[in-house]
Amino acid sequence: MNKVVLVSLVALSFVTAMARSETPDIMLDVNWPEFMENLDPVWEELPSVPKHGPMIGNGMLGTYLIQDEETGEIRFEMSRSDLCDVRAGFNRRKTNGYFKLALNGERPTGTCRLDLWNAQLTADLQVSDGSLSLRAFADANSDVIVFVFEQTGVNLTWDWVPDNRGWAGTVPKIPDGYVPYPEPVLLEYQKCQVSVQDMPTDQKYWTQHEPAASQHATAWRILHAKGKTYVFASTTFAYRTSTAKQQAVDNINQAISKGFPELEAEHQAWWQEFYQQSFVTLPQKFEWFHWMQIYKIGCMTRPDAPVIIDLIGPWFDRDLIWNGIWFNWNTQKQYSNVFTSNHPELADSLLNSLWNQRENLYDAESDGYGVPWGGCGAHNLARQNWRDAACLTWLLSLGWERYQCTMDAEQLLNKVYPMLKGSYNYMKHHYLVEGEDGLLHFKPGASPEYHFKVDGVKIRDFEDITFQIANMRWACNTIIKINERYGVDEADAIECRSILDRLTPYCVDPEQGFMIGKDTLLGHAHRHDSHELQIFPYYEYTPDNPEQVDVIQKTLAHHKNIGFQDQGMADATWGIMRAMFGDGNDALWSITHETGYVNHPDVSPYTTRLAVYKTAYVEEGPFLGDRVIQEMLLQSWGDDIIRVFPAVPDDPDWDDLAFHNFRAKGAFLVTAKRADRKTSFIKIESLEGEVCKVKFDLDGPIQIAGNADCTITDLGNGIIQINNLKKGQWCVLYTGPLPDLRIVAKNL
Repeated sequence: MNKVVLVSLVALSFVTAMARSETPDIMLDVNWPEFMENLDPVWEELPSVPKHGPMIGNGMLGTYLIQDEETGEIRFEMSRSDLCDVRAGFNRRKTNGYFKLALNGERPTGTCRLDLWNAQLTADLQVSDGSLSLRAFADANSDVIVFVFEQTGVNLTWDWVPDNRGWAGTVPKIPDGYVPYPEPVLLEYQKCQVSVQDMPTDQKYWTQHEPAASQHATAWRILHAKGKTYVFASTTFAYRTSTAKQQAVDNINQAISKGFPELEAEHQAWWQEFYQQSFVTLPQKFEWFHWMQIYKIGCMTRPDAPVIIDLIGPWFDRDLIWNGIWFNWNTQKQYSNVFTSNHPELADSLLNSLWNQRENLYDAESDGYGVPWGGCGAHNLARQNWRDAACLTWLLSLGWERYQCTMDAEQLLNKVYPMLKGSYNYMKHHYLVEGEDGLLHFKPGASPEYHFKVDGVKIRDFEDITFQIANMRWACNTIIKINERYGVDEADAIECRSILDRLTPYCVDPEQGFMIGKDTLLGHAHRHDSHELQIFPYYEYTPDNPEQVDVIQKTLAHHKNIGFQDQGMADATWGIMRAMFGDGNDALWSITHETGYVNHPDVSPYTTRLAVYKTAYVEEGPFLGDRVIQEMLLQSWGDDIIRVFPAVPDDPDWDDLAFHNFRAKGAFLVTAKRADRKTSFIKIESLEGEVCKVKFDLDGPIQIAGNADCTITDLGNGIIQINNLKKGQWCVLYTGPLPDLRIVAKNL
């Protein structure tokens, strides 16, 4: 546990004088191109497995480089996030095709690099008669991917290979009667080559209920200039229209009209601004892991993109397992690292998708909303009539976290609140029943991923499951909080208070802590944290409440003792909850043990992409691992107290750390430096003028300086409040002489 030195009244009077007389600011002294180049993955041989291939993406389009093991040809699979089959009840990612690069008909050898700073892949290829260098990027500002080639003594061929199989997977579960769509048509149109595939409305394709046909297309155009060959490519999907062909060629011709230099410069500027929203320097292995997650999340989603699909994002593997969007754990974790790293806007892809498809999620009987546990597609987040409001509530907690980190009420009030009220309505109507004790109990229901067998029969449903209780309590408490601040509808708050007064308590075992549900202990290894949401992310139970510590500790100890299985899932979430207790060693273990996300045998050592069972992608896992790292450095919970370096491991590699512009709840940007296991200084900038409470380990009388006339109040328990820190103002906390306020990269 970190020791916190309380501020004395003598120190407080000194603090006020310092705030008025000096305004030092920190300096981020980082050569960004050099820093990021030091993190670039390098391939000494050409990769043949998709998860190992250098990948590029812009939230919608994506591709990667691999070499076919049999033919030696270089392939670039062309895919996009929303390209899904539209046939009824299918909900699968749609195959498209790939570009094939060949050199003189020979098998090339070579090396690759993923240039993170410029968000591009590069490769140097050789055959017996010459060489070729290539680079490619998925333009950050348009639906175009650009390939650039320079040849010496070789001829290249660039061919399109369409794939009309229609689904992913080597052993697909295709229903009887499946009929592929008509073959793609290859044609030349407006100076471009185009591959167009229609999805007609026809009973034989199970699309007879579609209001109009859909279409997808891949177009490309090859140009030669100054000894270089340029390929501009675009994959488009027109949902219930037939405009994909036109969209694709328009994308390409507009990009060419802009000109390659401007296109490339704007692409690089977008990414370089994206990276610089925050900075962190860590032990080298973890530093690389963190920045790879920042690169990947920037490739996988954008505010105006659809929800991340298939646990893989815009990339596609034709042997992909687990087609579909999964709302019973995975999607929640796919956005887990965007808030502290100062990219809260990326959560909008989920929140906007839920809102835009609310009609698909609507349940008229309860006047509420629910989502399926999984298997749904990008264009229909429902799956027949199978809905669950507890999972939807959990998803909406990301909207609440986004609000807390930004204090931007627009999305909260106009989208999150109506859907949260709907999920509450659904749970109240479908889940609750009054018991003989006068309390509201939960009907038998499923706790995600938990079951046991009796005489060979799986038992999945249990009464009063903790998963549903936690989601109902969080929904009620959050509706009350929103009404207390914004007064949306006081009747909602009154009803929620009444529900909370009558709601059955959690089922707790005196030795094992929180149970799965009534009469149901956690009886075997469990990869899910479905019975622990009231600890994280809901913070209903926290170490700050002495009366709650015992049940939390017993729950976490029992879960670790009985096992997490081998997926890294519950282990990483367990690590976050251990970090709440200040235990950095346990937090570090949760991601570095044999199957923790940093060391997981199925995590690519090149890209950190994770695919278990070879092609079952679960990219949310590394993002959750990154969240564990962030929680070691900065937490904000329990009355939104900002906790700086709350759970640093004892490992000497972690003695010197720094982060810049990490985001805390209450809309604060926090910068801090740690040297020789001691905090040197903390800078806090207020974006919205909220109350600022901080817990830290500065040793000695606290001094404060900045552009605000602030004072400090000692709140006890190692917590101080910074008074009079208004919107747009910042202050620096330190002890003793003014420290070195520079932040540098430790591994350069």
